[in-house]
Amino acid sequence: MSTLDKPKHALKLLQQAEHLLQSEEPSIKSSKNKKNLLAVTLNNLACYYKSVKQPNVSLSYLQKVLKIEIENFSEPSDLAATYLNVCAIFSQLGKHQQAISSCFSAIKYLKGYENEENFSEKILNSLVVANYNLGVEYEYLQKFNKALEFYTQGLNLAYDGLGPTNSLTLKLRDCIENLNKHTNSLNSFINSRRELRQQRKIASSSLGPIKTASKEKEYNLKCYKETHLPKIYNKAQRKLSVDLKDSQYEEIEDRELTINKYSGLRKFSNAIDRLKNLIYQ
Repeated sequence: MSTLDKPKHALKLLQQAEHLLQSEEPSIKSSKNKKNLLAVTLNNLACYYKSVKQPNVSLSYLQKVLKIEIENFSEPSDLAATYLNVCAIFSQLGKHQQAISSCFSAIKYLKGYENEENFSEKILNSLVVANYNLGVEYEYLQKFNKALEFYTQGLNLAYDGLGPTNSLTLKLRDCIENLNKHTNSLNSFINSRRELRQQRKIASSSLGPIKTASKEKEYNLKCYKETHLPKIYNKAQRKLSVDLKDSQYEEIEDRELTINKYSGLRKFSNAIDRLKNLIYQ
């Protein structure tokens, strides 16, 4: 692990360790620490693949580690550390909900040390890191209230147990300040948008036309004046007036035919009048 700055050399050493622990050599096979050492080696291989940006390979190694640790009833602190590593990989893969579940699993194992008089620094660090990771993951999911809750829990633990100048304490304090700034600016933006929408609603309602009975009547009258009737109606009306005028000076032998002629024209005129009334009614 000290040679991670030379990735190929580090990988070679880790693979040799894995091969040695999985061998059938009697001294290795009978060793009581074989499973624990294998879990540590696989965990280190997972860290290596994470450093070279192969998170899926790293996750497969961590799942093997969890299986070994659960089967061999490893220390809860070791299981919690593995779950925190799994959380980091899920976060790198963008699977934030799975990362949150892994964090809660780590906290569940760490809570078993609550009855002890004093947390060891290792347990306390793991709890602070778990709360910090939960804050980060909820912030990714834009659940800012939950993020602030876990940042605050982590800060309280770090401040009381690690001191005000510890790097984790300072990191969590910065996270809370940045989150508060972000939420304040976001809230002010939302409020300004809400006020703008409200102003638009008030303005749009005041611009609508106000209809009254007199204006509606005036509008109908204007339409009536500007409307031109069909030419056939005008021609028929002129023809009727001419025929009536001439009838006063001409003698018509067949009065019955003349009456039918006039009555037909009047019917046509009356039909047009009724049609006009229907249109502007």
